[in-house]
Amino acid sequence: MRAMNRATRVATSATAAAAFALGGVLVASSPALAATPVASTTDLNSAIAAANLGGAVEVELTGGILLDGDLAPLTAGSLTIDGNGFTITSTGGYRLFDIGGTASFTANELRLDAAAGGPAIEATGISGDAGASPTVSLTDVEAFGASGFAQAAVSVTDAALSISGASYFHDSVYGLDLAISFGTATITGLRTSDTDECGLGVTVWDATFTASGLDVSGAGCAGLALSTMDPGSVVTISDSTFSSNYEGALVVNYGGTIDLRDSRITGSADVQLDILANDGETRVTNVTIDDGRSPGTGYPVVFVSQNWGDLVIAHSTITGNEAVDLPVVGVNDCGCGGSFRLDHTIVAGNALSGTAADVSYYANPVTPSPQELSWSLIGTIDPSDAAYALATDPANDNLFDPDDPIDPELGPAQNNGGPTSTRLPLAGSPVVDAGDPDFAPPPTADARGMDRVSGLAIDLGAAEAQFPGTPTDLVATPGDAEIGLAWTAPASGDSPITDYIVEFREVGAPSWFTFLDGTGTATATTVTGLTNDTDYEFRVYAESAYGPGGPSAPVTATPSAVVPGIPTDLTAAPGNAEITLNWSPPLYDGGSPVTGYRYEYRALGDPSWIAYDVIGATNATQGALTRGTTYEFRIAATNAIGTGAFSDPVQATPPLASLHLSRTDGKAGDEVTVTGSYFDPAADVSLVLHSTPVALGTRTISPLGTFSLTFVIPADVPPGAHTVTASVGGSVVASAALNVTAAALPVTGDTAQNALPLGLLLLLTGALALVAARRRPSTRP
Repeated sequence: MRAMNRATRVATSATAAAAFALGGVLVASSPALAATPVASTTDLNSAIAAANLGGAVEVELTGGILLDGDLAPLTAGSLTIDGNGFTITSTGGYRLFDIGGTASFTANELRLDAAAGGPAIEATGISGDAGASPTVSLTDVEAFGASGFAQAAVSVTDAALSISGASYFHDSVYGLDLAISFGTATITGLRTSDTDECGLGVTVWDATFTASGLDVSGAGCAGLALSTMDPGSVVTISDSTFSSNYEGALVVNYGGTIDLRDSRITGSADVQLDILANDGETRVTNVTIDDGRSPGTGYPVVFVSQNWGDLVIAHSTITGNEAVDLPVVGVNDCGCGGSFRLDHTIVAGNALSGTAADVSYYANPVTPSPQELSWSLIGTIDPSDAAYALATDPANDNLFDPDDPIDPELGPAQNNGGPTSTRLPLAGSPVVDAGDPDFAPPPTADARGMDRVSGLAIDLGAAEAQFPGTPTDLVATPGDAEIGLAWTAPASGDSPITDYIVEFREVGAPSWFTFLDGTGTATATTVTGLTNDTDYEFRVYAESAYGPGGPSAPVTATPSAVVPGIPTDLTAAPGNAEITLNWSPPLYDGGSPVTGYRYEYRALGDPSWIAYDVIGATNATQGALTRGTTYEFRIAATNAIGTGAFSDPVQATPPLASLHLSRTDGKAGDEVTVTGSYFDPAADVSLVLHSTPVALGTRTISPLGTFSLTFVIPADVPPGAHTVTASVGGSVVASAALNVTAAALPVTGDTAQNALPLGLLLLLTGALALVAARRRPSTRP
């Protein structure tokens, strides 16, 4: 809503400015200057007077206005009212906007209360003369009046009309009463309700009427009453809902073209759709007609008077209606030369009682008009009816069983996407993929705005169940007698994807074959059992509970032998400056025999690998390694195609040269055996006892890198910790610790024999001295 305090803009001639000032609103002579805001009947009449002088006047309401007199007719010039959501009210029967002549009237965000008079807006021109008729443009306008008094909320006759935004006409005899005889009238987003007669009454002579987004309810007669009067009339009504009216829509075609599509007619108390095909062409496409009733008096739910005109009801759903003694769809053919076609439409799932049937076609027995019932689901038809033979003729491809009517299995009316509610076919419904996808003329979309052809064929009815989309980015990877496939999942449509169907064929073959890989939602598989060096095509479908979607673009690939798999069970055993490798052949040779292996090694942490090839064997020894350094190894298999992938690496460390002593403690004269391991074969090793260097001897290392030497601990080696070293080429290669203990003191024979008597003698002497002391007289006083 525009701000209320925005300055009024008036563009007018000097004469119109003067006239406007006389009405009590000061207007500057320059069109660029602002005027006093409009807030009364006088102000409005002044603006109308200025416009009638040929001016272009724009005013803005700053509050609601209660009329205290009639508004003057607008007959010339241009008047634009920005209502800012305020209301202009007539309580004394005062006239609101009366537009004629060549005037142009524009209203935005304006409310008009014509409860005590009406219409709120009435525009009248000259039939067939656009140059002598007014123009009306309404955006977000609400107009209403008392039922039974106001002729219409808005009445437009022979004037150019445009209605848009969220306009709302209600509480009157008609919501909008429109008659046009030239040019184009366009309505978008109009809502009408609570009218005594029609919500929308339209009569067209040699003009074009286009309406979309209509919401018409609560009409005491027809929600839509539409008549075309000559061959030059073109009417298109789309994306609209007609609900809870006494009659849904009354369409009378005396010439021209009428197209009612992508809409819903529901809840009518009597006839839902009444068509008089007097002339021209009338099409009803992608329309859902449900929740109506034919009470046994009056008309069928859908009543067609087939005269000289042509009528097509296509891709529509007529279900959930009640019929008593009258048909749901009743066609009365006068045999006047027109034609009737029911195509790709559901007329089933209705509640029938008495003599009611889903379809009844009464044809003039002398000169019946051309008629066609094809690719439709029809519940019941009286066997004596003229339509029965067409419904049961296999050439017409109807879904019709006179003994057991077919249930269309539709979901509830709800928002399935698109401008109106629809009844979506449920998974497993017989209407899914039951129609001819090469229908003509082809509506490109259903009532939801979705692609009409979905999956492999077309559904019957207004709403097309959306199958999964088409997988994309299909990639084929050749293998031995097989092709690996991977793709990107598509949109799932109206039900989750449950499986992918993979098809293949030899290039140039006429038929596709399905690869049986089970059920799953993985976006990759491998097609096996193929013939090497043969060209194949592959394609993939996504499938849901509704069925498969469209196929992916095919790809071509040729299976052939491939490099082998990875060898298994690789082990690395350390040796003397070497590592011995053992492994097992790969589980898969790629379709070509393994001819050899390639192993690579490197010191742990080095960036580069060193490679060696092995022919025929499953083991190898890598020598000339550095003792004490950790190495990693990996292995790959080779066949005629090439070398496969390498295994994960394993690690091993060649041990350092070492010495082992037969004893680590000994004294002079003891024998000690030194054993060496992991030395360079055939080299001479010198052994020395430290810390007082004593050469122990020299040995030649065996081809296995071992040697042995036995020595006696020399008598002059002092007790303590010593080391045995092994040197090759003057460098100490290994060492071992030896602890030398002291020798025991020597003992003679005489000393040993006299030691005990002497001790005893000394002991006895001491004892005798103690006795003598005790017997000596005391010398104390």
